Amino acid sequence: MPTMTGARFLAETLKAYGVSAVFYMPAIVRRALMEMEDVGIRRINTHGEKAAAYMADGYARTSRRPGICFAQSVGALNLAAGLQDAYLGLSPVIAITGHRPLMHQYRNSYQEVDHMPAFEPVTKYNVVVDSIQQMPHLLRQAFREATSGAPGPVHLDFQGIAGDTIVDAEAALEVLVEEAFTQMPAFRTEPDPEKVREAARVLTQAQRPVIVAGGGVTSSGAQQEVVQLAEMLSIPVATSLNAKGTIPEDHPLAAGVPGSYSRWCANRIVNEADLVLFIGSHTGSQVTLDWKVPPMGTPVIQIDIDPSEIGRSYPSRRCQVNGAPPHRGAGTLGSAPRVDGPGQGIGGGVARRGCSHAELRWVTRPPRENLPGDYRHAAPRRAAGVGHWPFGHMDGHHGGAQVPGPGLHPVRPAPWVGASPRHWGLNAPHPSVLWCASPATGASGTTCQSWKRPPGTGSTP
Repeated sequence: MPTMTGARFLAETLKAYGVSAVFYMPAIVRRALMEMEDVGIRRINTHGEKAAAYMADGYARTSRRPGICFAQSVGALNLAAGLQDAYLGLSPVIAITGHRPLMHQYRNSYQEVDHMPAFEPVTKYNVVVDSIQQMPHLLRQAFREATSGAPGPVHLDFQGIAGDTIVDAEAALEVLVEEAFTQMPAFRTEPDPEKVREAARVLTQAQRPVIVAGGGVTSSGAQQEVVQLAEMLSIPVATSLNAKGTIPEDHPLAAGVPGSYSRWCANRIVNEADLVLFIGSHTGSQVTLDWKVPPMGTPVIQIDIDPSEIGRSYPSRRCQVNGAPPHRGAGTLGSAPRVDGPGQGIGGGVARRGCSHAELRWVTRPPRENLPGDYRHAAPRRAAGVGHWPFGHMDGHHGGAQVPGPGLHPVRPAPWVGASPRHWGLNAPHPSVLWCASPATGASGTTCQSWKRPPGTGSTP
């Protein structure tokens, strides 16, 4: 087993796990950052610790690999605050901080507070690394925790204000990579085949079913299976903000975003459904308008990788399916009988369920020429972006600044914290560019309001 520094071990391990970029606020693991340059990992110095967390979150969502962020001891609390979006969005972020050496603790050491409790509510796994001998198994465990089951952020706290006690030390270390944990989901759980058959039977018996796709569809890469199922049974598909892009927004079965940041007709379709199929959704307050859409008592089927989520908000005697959405979840429900053509089957098309395409056209796909100049020329066809809070709010209502092609698909809006830019996140499949809307080029809320409704598209609902 070769002898190496903790810095070299950290750099080689991250590279072996497929990490191509890390985000940090100095000064933290300085020798390791130098080693990362040597192995070909981009090191991105951010404006602040929260920005590092937001960027790692965006990296994780778009690449479906763990995003890595660093901050020294004095900035650890800021980094923890930045993990809230990643935690709520089930994004696999690995946060690494430093803490004062043991003999400096409980002695009024410079700028030192106990920051470990701050990471508890926003991580799945929160541990201290006090020796270089601990680093190999704890770092591997961090990747396991971040990507397995329902993904989420994890935190490693290295000894040393900048983690130097760990990265500067030497030991006999071996770089071991567990391939399954290099991406999410690490494993796809197999549902009970009998429950899948029962779910298909219940689904085909419904007269007004609707699919509500959540972020689990995005993180599992199950978009194609959801659309295939919807087309097979002609079921409208509504999506949470972090599942936009599951179905093209000009598709006849696309209903839009329900809930609080919603399209009016999406709420109507879900509210009037006699069966709601939640796929990879937490059934939280935002997508259900504080659990009013659908009304309590509506029959539901849930597909989720986390069994504790099934029935959390909508208890049901109907069948529930525990499993990752693609292949063995939503796709397997395709064993139900096929019907001819979108809009012709048991569910009926979107237009037959409360939304005319004339009403939807302007709010779903504003033509590229109607977007403001900054967005029209800067936004690529495949992009992920960062913007202001109002952009996420307006996107759920108006369908987003989607341009021809895959376009822009927001993951979720960030909590309102004033005018400062926050991680908004978008979910274009395999985006080519991380796109940013800044106050200097037009605040996102203003941009949304400046869209011109194309003529002949009917009145605004």
